Amino acid sequence: MKNNKHYLDYELYAENGADKKEAVAYVDQFYADYYQALRSQWFDQPTLRTLMKKTSLADFKTIKDKKLTWKQIQPYIYINGRILEDVPDYLKSGLKPLEAVMRISYASINSSASITIQRSYSLDDPKHLLLMIKRGFYVPKTYVPENLTAVQIPVAHNDGNNLMRKDAADALESMYKDAKKQGLILAINSAYRPYNEQQQVYDEYMVTYGLQTAVKLVAEPGCSEHQLGLSVDLTSQSVMDGTYAVFGDTPEYQWVIKNAHKYGFILRYPENKQIYQDSK
Repeated sequence: MKNNKHYLDYELYAENGADKKEAVAYVDQFYADYYQALRSQWFDQPTLRTLMKKTSLADFKTIKDKKLTWKQIQPYIYINGRILEDVPDYLKSGLKPLEAVMRISYASINSSASITIQRSYSLDDPKHLLLMIKRGFYVPKTYVPENLTAVQIPVAHNDGNNLMRKDAADALESMYKDAKKQGLILAINSAYRPYNEQQQVYDEYMVTYGLQTAVKLVAEPGCSEHQLGLSVDLTSQSVMDGTYAVFGDTPEYQWVIKNAHKYGFILRYPENKQIYQDSK
């Protein structure tokens, strides 16, 4: 190790899952670039060691450059998703810590369908079943779910994609079977859609409708739940055979609205909720 006097800090930082090389690099840079400045800002050694388990070097730079104190950052440091650059705005807001973080750092969660988003966020764990994804919250373009499986229910198009993650596929098959018992035949209109296909759809809408309308009608590539393998656009046999023009007018749709939650599904874009969803 380069600097043996920091061996305890190496061990403490390695508890976060870092390998020895990463731990040494982090600790040595912390002491070289930030330690003395932070001590002059009234951070004691135990507090700094606590922060090292929760804080990146970039965050330490923010604390140093903005001359933040422990008293100022303490209410926010354990909130997942807090952005230390925003601490001065948190403090000015007068809001409770969690509310300040959500209102200031994640304003786009409760946004209108305007084009401009001040920040974008990369989602670290696309596999999480409760992941929130929308415009401004992106998964990597290379992300492909590991356990995609074909859903064994009708598909509206010969070339339609009927792949979903296994948990979602099993749930949809169960929902299909129960609807069928009521004489209602559901079908897949679109299921898993990789990044490049979402890009094609987005580009087509851009050409046809223009930017202002396209961003309201289709998800940007990288922030479509279809890429997660958990989302499905449904239709019905009654639409496919021409009895109804659109799925929203069918008995199947009404049944899905009342029963989808029993299988773990929700209507992702309900009417009159566009301000929260950024899409129609």
